[in-house]
Amino acid sequence: MRRLRREIALCCCAIALCSLALQSTAADERLEVTFTTRVEKARTLFQQGLTKYDQVRAKEATALFQQAIEAAPLFAIAYLFRGLAGDSVPDIRKAAELAGNLPEAERLFIVSFKAQFRVSAWDCRSQVQV
Repeated sequence: MRRLRREIALCCCAIALCSLALQSTAADERLEVTFTTRVEKARTLFQQGLTKYDQVRAKEATALFQQAIEAAPLFAIAYLFRGLAGDSVPDIRKAAELAGNLPEAERLFIVSFKAQFRVSAWDCRSQVQV
């Protein structure tokens, strides 16, 4: 169940990142996704964490997301990915709490994961009760 949830989360993440990246209209433009933070060090650490996350190196990714959070404590997307890499629902909730003032696409991306984990927890509880 845990593995399936992680695979679903990875698929949702990939779809969301692709849709954000496709905002570019010119064929020769470099597709780039940006996440909201003013702290360049946090952004760099987060991008390094994403690379590790994409390589399925969750422990290394989690450490980099943690460093990004330390550099920018309000960096919502870093909390989200630390939660996904470390399978931590509280981090995902924290990301959703911080998402209120973000651009709509980024906010919805984060909130969609919170909703997914809330539904997953509810489904598990309903299956356990006889």
